[in-house]
Amino acid sequence: LHFLLPAVKAIDLGCGDGAITVEISRFAKSVVGIDTNPRAILAARRRAEREHRENAIFKEGRIEALDEPAGAYDLAIFSQSLHHMRDPQAGLREAVRVLRPAGRLIVVDLAPHAEEWVVAKLGHVHLGFALETLETMLRACGLESLHLEQVHQRRGEAFTVILGSGLKPKR
Repeated sequence: LHFLLPAVKAIDLGCGDGAITVEISRFAKSVVGIDTNPRAILAARRRAEREHRENAIFKEGRIEALDEPAGAYDLAIFSQSLHHMRDPQAGLREAVRVLRPAGRLIVVDLAPHAEEWVVAKLGHVHLGFALETLETMLRACGLESLHLEQVHQRRGEAFTVILGSGLKPKR
């Protein structure tokens, strides 16, 4: 199937243990996973080694101040990481900076919720984002062709997942 897709250069922002990064590596030309947690980066590297994914690279770093060149990536992904950021708008701006013109940004995160225990236990800074808030943040970064949706939730789930995406202008 990978031969049907374009070979993209991707960046996974807030990669954690690398689960999503390794999945992206199956269709991407290359993928860089960034996380502030050195233990997570070590676990991600081990995961990539176990799965023989040489095209997945992991770096410790802050999303708000990436050590990556402008316009270097076709795809930037935040998967359940935006709610950990003190300034998610700064993280989104930096993601757009490293995207090439017409590159795509994807955000998978949580809708607003009342599960306050996640702050102390899991390090969440935000209790989710309304679709309208995510749309405003994506537009403020200059993204176009926005798509926003709430993902279907199974009965009894405490959290609802939202999805947002947009394209960096070609100009």
